[in-house]
Amino acid sequence: MLSDTIWWTRKARIQAAERLLANDFHTQLILVWYSTFSVVASIYFLKFAPQSDLANVSMVIYSVMILSISLFMSGRNFKERGMLMKQCYLQLDLLYRQAKAAESASDEKELKRISEEYQNVVNASENHREVDFIASIFKMKLAGEKIDKELTWYRGLRAGTYFVFRVCYLIVFYTLPILTMATIRCI
Repeated sequence: MLSDTIWWTRKARIQAAERLLANDFHTQLILVWYSTFSVVASIYFLKFAPQSDLANVSMVIYSVMILSISLFMSGRNFKERGMLMKQCYLQLDLLYRQAKAAESASDEKELKRISEEYQNVVNASENHREVDFIASIFKMKLAGEKIDKELTWYRGLRAGTYFVFRVCYLIVFYTLPILTMATIRCI
């Protein structure tokens, strides 16, 4: 049924919007964290290792790394993409309600119009990733909701891997400055 297709696309787009907006939040926070850490490390090296060539070179490398990361992250447009995805799923919500009504009335002409509008709405923004669809199913199953999609072993593994990998790479990004400075300190 058309309403089911629209509903699942909407759920996947909601998950994609959440992912993109979370990426925006974390990139902003990581950049602030890296910049703050850079200032603290600079003050530390000025006080405790003023003549250290290693400290001077390390801070230049670290500063260039922060600049590169900030340029790369700003180019990803996470917030803008997340907002466009949100706009898409809000439009899909309206189409879903219209499709349910048209299906109840068996109005084929209206269903055809909704199907065409659905294609236009979906094509107007970037597509969600497969993992967004799978994560939607995973979250709904975890919440105990009755849905028509199965959480196969592959989907469960893929969703679990996605969530674990996401947490792991966030831990790496948040701890990288500390690990870097600890390594420099040991050299």
